[in-house]
Amino acid sequence: MLDALWKKRRLAAAYRSIFMAGGKLKPEAEMVLSDLADFARLFKTTPPDPLALAVAEGGREVLRHILARLKIQDEELVRQMRRTLDKD
Repeated sequence: MLDALWKKRRLAAAYRSIFMAGGKLKPEAEMVLSDLADFARLFKTTPPDPLALAVAEGGREVLRHILARLKIQDEELVRQMRRTLDKD
């Protein structure tokens, strides 16, 4: 039980060290997460084709897993994406 908790904490720390600095997303992380959100069609509708829907949902699930590890909500990602896009 303690091993599982320790592993979970280490994993969360690893995600934060890659994507965050000082409690905020690194600029590079904002770019990567924005790109992944666009690729995974996180904020877009999916065509009615069942296969396309399954593929899109798989991408969304992976992205939401990353966001959950970073404790980022979809609304926060939208704000960060807008800031990133405004910089371009």
